[in-house]
Amino acid sequence: MSTFKADGVVDKLRVGNVLASSNCLSSLSTKIWSASLLSLMSSIPPLISSRQCLLRQWWFKRCSQWMEVQCSVEDCIVVVGSRTPTESNQKGRKEVFLQLKDPDGEQLAELKVPWPDSEPQPSTIKFVESEECVRLTNDITYATVPLRICKLREVLRNRRTKDLPKRFSSFADLSPKDSSKQQSLHEALKDFVSNPLAEGAWKRAFKCLSVKGADADGLLHNDEQMLLLDFLPTQSFTSKELKNICEVLRRTNIFGPRSVGSFYELCLSMDQTSLLCSVIESSEALSEQSLALFLDYTAQAISEEKSSMEGERLLAKLLRRHFGARRLSECAAQKITTQHASVLIQRCMRLYIMPECSEIAEQALSLITVLTDTFGNRLVWENDLHDVVQETLEFSERMAEIMTSFKQIELKRSQTTREEEDDPNTLYTVEVISLPRRPLNW
Repeated sequence: MSTFKADGVVDKLRVGNVLASSNCLSSLSTKIWSASLLSLMSSIPPLISSRQCLLRQWWFKRCSQWMEVQCSVEDCIVVVGSRTPTESNQKGRKEVFLQLKDPDGEQLAELKVPWPDSEPQPSTIKFVESEECVRLTNDITYATVPLRICKLREVLRNRRTKDLPKRFSSFADLSPKDSSKQQSLHEALKDFVSNPLAEGAWKRAFKCLSVKGADADGLLHNDEQMLLLDFLPTQSFTSKELKNICEVLRRTNIFGPRSVGSFYELCLSMDQTSLLCSVIESSEALSEQSLALFLDYTAQAISEEKSSMEGERLLAKLLRRHFGARRLSECAAQKITTQHASVLIQRCMRLYIMPECSEIAEQALSLITVLTDTFGNRLVWENDLHDVVQETLEFSERMAEIMTSFKQIELKRSQTTREEEDDPNTLYTVEVISLPRRPLNW
């Protein structure tokens, strides 16, 4: 192939004529020659020859097939492309389309753009933020495609993987949690409850539960939770194994609000009283069902002489928690016995009059009201509890007298205040001053 100088216009024209008349261009790699020939053709000054203009347009068209026209929108990319339709009646035509890709390069959407057949393909693309649209243009034609930013952000937000909520047993524990252990324990429990009779399912779950510091992050379904609670009493464990399993299940985020009360009841039936005491002394939220269960446990501890002081301390801890009277009344009727209700009423009356328990006096009075409304008829039918009924009645009468006295005092105070406001002499006073008369000595 001959070599021509690049600084002569005639030589450049000769190059163009030779290339235009030669048929060997189709056999050359267009990707290799497009950049060099495009720069060469762009440096040719405008000439009168129409042949040179056609040649220049042809090269620009061929080179544009490998030039990707795109623009960025938020973190995504909008790419312009063209292809031949698959329909037989549209052979020889080109259709223009837009592809929307996410930051990882995956295609989110594709849209065909109506474009005139006689017009060149779009050479530029731009996102118009004020109109929220993508504009495709060439020398004489443009098209706009709406693209809502809010919808795009929502799609990207939904495609991102969401981390499971973290659950901390203590804010003072700064040791990092092993996410692999959490995942393995949760997966082992899920595999077990999905097929409890599968060989090795419980063995794998028991192994994960026995690991020191085991933890899991993931809630089981209600049916799965109840299946696990029904399965544990059927197995035989040593006291150390049972304590570790109950503590791990309590620390994990496996039982929901509806099943956690049943879990505490299971721990109580298995004599895991240390776990119940730790729950009472903690700041964990308790439902009325769990609160009624713990009240029955503390009443039993108060009834025993060796643990009466510990029971009163736990009762004071429980009274610091808020509860709904109606819901607690329903749960107390199911979880608290009549004998234990009488013990709780007596202890609450003593706590109410103790000066050091003034912070929980209001809650103690509320619990007395709930237990009296719930177990009033049962206490009357129990002959050995009549003294409790009499004591409660006297306490109520004294409280009623005190409340009546306070109401009378408040009424008298309000009347006195009103009289002082109505008295016109309260704002100013008038006094008559008499000066003594003395003769003047001249």
